Amino acid sequence: MRARFWMTPLVLTLALGACDDTTGPGDGDPPVLPAEESMAFDVDFFETSPNFVLGSSPQRAAESNWIAAAFAVLQANVGVAIHSIVPRAIWASALSQTPSFEDGRWHWRFNATNGQESFQSHVIGYEEGGNRVFEVRVTVTAQQIDDRLLFQGTAPIGGTSGEWVFYDLNDGSMVSRVAWSHPETDEWLLSFTALAGDDQDDVLTYHVDGTSRRVSYLDASEDVTIEVVWDAITREGYIIAPAINGGAQACWDSELDNVVCPAP
Repeated sequence: MRARFWMTPLVLTLALGACDDTTGPGDGDPPVLPAEESMAFDVDFFETSPNFVLGSSPQRAAESNWIAAAFAVLQANVGVAIHSIVPRAIWASALSQTPSFEDGRWHWRFNATNGQESFQSHVIGYEEGGNRVFEVRVTVTAQQIDDRLLFQGTAPIGGTSGEWVFYDLNDGSMVSRVAWSHPETDEWLLSFTALAGDDQDDVLTYHVDGTSRRVSYLDASEDVTIEVVWDAITREGYIIAPAINGGAQACWDSELDNVVCPAP
């Protein structure tokens, strides 16, 4: 697995304008914003001591199935955090704002912060072709970024799925896509796909189903897939990776110690 997973610029833009046949939602209720979980992984189980995990020796990782799994998940998630940390911070702020209705569209205007960075944010929401559409613009004075499009989301009206798309800041090219679905209260599915660069066609997928958690990572250039599964309550789980246990399940128990995997 490569440590670089879509090592794109921290601030991304989307070069997409509004279509002529766009219709606003009227002056009733604004469109419902997708939840923050639609663009973020929850890997707290492996982040309790990331420095210990990422700093572990290859021998220690080879000896511990849980450390090997944690290393794999955190390495893959590093790339996701790099390009989604700013959009996620902006979107989290948008969810608590009250929009205004102007020119047939809804507008959320607010300041968002990420560490020492501050963003003047502008979310535009409207309906088009049976979808809710959200365009996000940011102004970052220190970087001479003035009301530029950062990312866009679409979701069917009344549906439980959608998509986020991000473009590169420098040339406007598409760099990544996030498809999400939320069919049940306790079920989430996120799939990140790299669309450009050295990691093109790599896919990182995260699935929540009740207390079950599943992460899979496809390294397209190496034609290698790694899968990690665990239970959020019991903490028991396993990893399947070509370099571990001959490619068979390698399990750990509630104490994170290696155990023999149960018979299928």
